[in-house]
Amino acid sequence: RDNYTFQPATRKVEKLSFPGVPDNTIIWTFYTDKQQNFWMGSSRGLYKKSKGASTFKLYEPAALPGSNLTSNEINGILESRYNGLWLRSNNGLFFYDYATDKIDRHGFDKLKGDVFFSQDVNAIYEDSDSILCVCTWQGGLGKYNVRSWKIKNYTTENGLPSMSIQSILGDEENSTLWMGSFDGLIRFNTKTEQSISFSIADGIQSQLFADGSAVKTSNGYFAFGGSNGITIFK
Repeated sequence: RDNYTFQPATRKVEKLSFPGVPDNTIIWTFYTDKQQNFWMGSSRGLYKKSKGASTFKLYEPAALPGSNLTSNEINGILESRYNGLWLRSNNGLFFYDYATDKIDRHGFDKLKGDVFFSQDVNAIYEDSDSILCVCTWQGGLGKYNVRSWKIKNYTTENGLPSMSIQSILGDEENSTLWMGSFDGLIRFNTKTEQSISFSIADGIQSQLFADGSAVKTSNGYFAFGGSNGITIFK
C-alpha cells in the first residue's frame, strides 16, 4: 500500500518511499524515539532507520520461539522507561532492547513467568511505576510487573463489561484508567480496582470501540474512536 504525507498549511500531498522496505508492505504505525531513530510497525515486522542512516533494518518477531507470521504484524509501538520499545502485535507482546538490539517476547512462556489470557494485544499503557497495562482481544486487561514477570488479569468476573479491551489512556492524577471495549467505555480505579461502565445512554459514540484508537490531546481531552465516530471528554 502507498503512504503519503499531507501538509495542512499548503494542502500538499507527497508520496513516501522507504529504502529497503518492499512496496507492498502495509505500514500501521510510525514512531520516533528519544534517540531520534525512526520506527515503523508493519505487516512484515518492525522496521528501524537509525538516526543518520539511509535505509531501514527489519526485525521479525515471528522468528522467536512460539511465534508465527501474525507475530510480525506490529500495530503499536510504545517507548518504555526500561530503555526500549514495547511492541504490540496480533500474536504476542514484544520488547525491543536498545542496549542489545534484540527483541524478546513477554507474557507467553510459563517457564519465565505469568502469561496473558490472550496473545492478541489491542493496546498498551505504561504507568509511572513502570507497570504495563495490556489490553487484549478476548483476554481482558492484564497488569504486568516487568521486574517480577507477574501478571494480574482482570476480566468480566472482576466487573469489566467485556473480555475485549480495545484501547487505553491513563489519568494518574486521579488514579484512573480509561478503556474502550467491545461493550462500552470503562473507568477503572487503580486503587480500589473497581470499574464503572458507560453506554450509549451516557452519550458515547457506540458500544464498540476500535483497536488502539485513543489519544490524549494537548489541552487535556481524552478521545476514543469506535464504530460510530469519536467520543471526546475531559
